[in-house]
Amino acid sequence: MGGTLAVKRQLRLYLAYGLGDAGTGLAATVLGFYLFPFFTEVAGLSAGLAGAMLMVIKVWDALSDPLIGWLSDRTHTAWGARLPWIAGAAVPLGLCFAAMWWVPHGTPGQRLGYYSVMAVLLMTAYTAMNLPYSALPSELSSSASVRTHLNAARFTGSLMAGFLGLTMAFSLV
Repeated sequence: MGGTLAVKRQLRLYLAYGLGDAGTGLAATVLGFYLFPFFTEVAGLSAGLAGAMLMVIKVWDALSDPLIGWLSDRTHTAWGARLPWIAGAAVPLGLCFAAMWWVPHGTPGQRLGYYSVMAVLLMTAYTAMNLPYSALPSELSSSASVRTHLNAARFTGSLMAGFLGLTMAFSLV
């Protein structure tokens, strides 16, 4: 009986951890597939400006990842090192994701400025949520097998949400 409860508890942990990455997986997939066409077709940015901005976003992401990882490793709270980052970044991530799809009035240069600021904020929030979330398995279990299963569940949830986002977005277009 005790073994059955332990297995059920472990399955719930895998399911919950997999679902926890669904939101960021959905956001990353939708941004990856639709942001450039949105910038050029809807927001009226030239392909060159949109491409340059996406490159700057990737450079910012490459710089902010190690910084946020370093800060997350050194966070000491009653909630642990990771949960404050995850909880603190969730709402800004959602707001910035929504703001990326708004087309402000103004010149293409002003829109480029708006999207550049929003993209930096979005990627910072994404990193502040996803990097600590990725580090959770090592804090949840010392077992390599459990950590492997947690990461498999995480990537499964992320991929399923991304696929769902793509199919839903295609049906809306």
